[in-house]
Amino acid sequence: MHHLYMTNGTINPKLLRKKIIIYGCGNDGKKLFSQLKDLGVNIAYFCDSNDKLQGKKLYGVEILSREQLKNYQDYNLALAFHQYPQVLDKLPEKMEQNIFADYPYKHKGGRKCIICGQNDCTYDKAHFAPFLTERMFEGEEKETKLIHCLNCGLYYSDYRPTDQETGRLYDCYRDDRYVQQRKKYEPEYLNEEFSEENYCQERKESVIRFVGPYIDLKEIKTILDYGGDKGQYIPDEFSYSDKYVYDISGNQTVQGVTLLKNLDTAQRIKWDFILCMHLLEHLSEPLAAIENLVGLLDRNSYLYIELPMQDYMHQYSNVEINEHINFFRETTMNKIAEMFHLKILDIRTDDVGLIRVLYQKAKERVQK
Repeated sequence: MHHLYMTNGTINPKLLRKKIIIYGCGNDGKKLFSQLKDLGVNIAYFCDSNDKLQGKKLYGVEILSREQLKNYQDYNLALAFHQYPQVLDKLPEKMEQNIFADYPYKHKGGRKCIICGQNDCTYDKAHFAPFLTERMFEGEEKETKLIHCLNCGLYYSDYRPTDQETGRLYDCYRDDRYVQQRKKYEPEYLNEEFSEENYCQERKESVIRFVGPYIDLKEIKTILDYGGDKGQYIPDEFSYSDKYVYDISGNQTVQGVTLLKNLDTAQRIKWDFILCMHLLEHLSEPLAAIENLVGLLDRNSYLYIELPMQDYMHQYSNVEINEHINFFRETTMNKIAEMFHLKILDIRTDDVGLIRVLYQKAKERVQK
């Protein structure tokens, strides 16, 4: 198997030496088709794992089934699908084509991990999404790489947005202007799902299902949603608790939730339960946020962290970075527990791709 792209991000010239079949009729296939057309290359065929597409056309190019590939051995096959191992499993036996796929080169980086501080990192090519370039960087192209820490498992963008850049992205988050800007580049983006009542309710119920076995909900008198937007995801079971949210978006909080404008106020309150959901993946300094969270914990309080588990990083050599600039693993969350002397009550990655972890402060060692 050959690299689809060179280390500088250009198409591998070896691909162009024969007629080309693009495997994949989705967004990746369309993107690769556009890149090759810009080079003046004529694409012979598309191919797709959905056999119902056989005989149809995309951009005027016929779509083959997987089995038909055996009849086109003198072609180069370009796997326009970043999870290429799944594609390889679906190809027919006795394939003789040269196969080109998008997979990492894994350069040794010498970078210092932003979480665990170790230098055992690799890096690969990455780029910021056009939406981010317009909204966060005001049209200025920012170069970045994707760093992978082999010690704690974290993937992250080498370029760290400034406070001003982050503020531009999240000011009036997901309002009409935000949606219009994003749909300009991502027509399929749907903001409605985040505001749907069923989505919000499921988010809240999933938290209770996870923490319920470990926490007496009736004992929770104060609850803080750290980076929680409007506080809309605080579970209904905490109706008799004093509820607060700390967030930079400037959005008005939902009824019954008090906005904390700075962390000085938070430090004067004894917290029973702290939520941090879908925040750390957005932050340029996630370690500082974790330190803040741990600093707010009391001996008997709980910290619940929820993160997306994006598992395609190790299979893609030019990751498009959008709002998420950090990509956590369970190994990262275990390392955090070790670093900050936290006890893990539960940790798991569920079937919808979320990492959930419930921490408490570990008992301090008795000095002899």
